[in-house]
Amino acid sequence: RMGRKAKKLPQIDFSLVVPSTPGGEAWEEARGKVMDALATFGCFEAQYPALTPQLRAELFDGAVRPLFALPADAKRRNYYGADRPFHGYLGNIPGFPGYESLAIVDGTKDESVRDFARLMWPDAGDNNDGFR
Repeated sequence: RMGRKAKKLPQIDFSLVVPSTPGGEAWEEARGKVMDALATFGCFEAQYPALTPQLRAELFDGAVRPLFALPADAKRRNYYGADRPFHGYLGNIPGFPGYESLAIVDGTKDESVRDFARLMWPDAGDNNDGFR
């Protein structure tokens, strides 16, 4: 379409947001931008300078890839009940090939993350050191 200007994917800076304490001006501002971006584009680019390229690579290559490589039956153990359908594992959704998501309820709390790791890798016992 001639004369129509392409919209740029929103970039949202999370550097001033403290995840463990929602609320406050920075949190409200980021939340508003996230809601606007999701309503308009369905996605956004998150910017968080404290997450260095090296740390990001370690996170995705060392934790996320092995997590999603688990068999579907293992990922389905992450289930919080029919009253909380989006709080666990989502996958194999008709019309969304390849889409998967896993949620950790209270993911900012150490014990919640440890419980999740034990759920996903029950044979590891307490050797889930990558999830401290």
